Amino acid sequence: MTINEYLDERGVPRKSIGYIYLHDMIDECIRSPTMPYHLNRYIEEYATNKNIKPANVERTMRYAIKKNNANISLCEFIIEAGIQLRKKEVK
Repeated sequence: MTINEYLDERGVPRKSIGYIYLHDMIDECIRSPTMPYHLNRYIEEYATNKNIKPANVERTMRYAIKKNNANISLCEFIIEAGIQLRKKEVK
């Protein structure tokens, strides 16, 4: 399963800018298992590289997952995605 398939399965709209940000954050989570514990730092670094405000990155990601995943926080969503996709990768 790819990150795109996982996000589509969870109902994240592809047209959302948050989709792109989530894709990049989940990809980083897969590569770095400690990333979710330092999510704010990664968001700040990511925003700095893209020349946007960290608050905007976080907000667009939250809005992207909010519609179909209302009872889950952004951090929980990214952690769950990393765990699920790492499992699929190992098999």
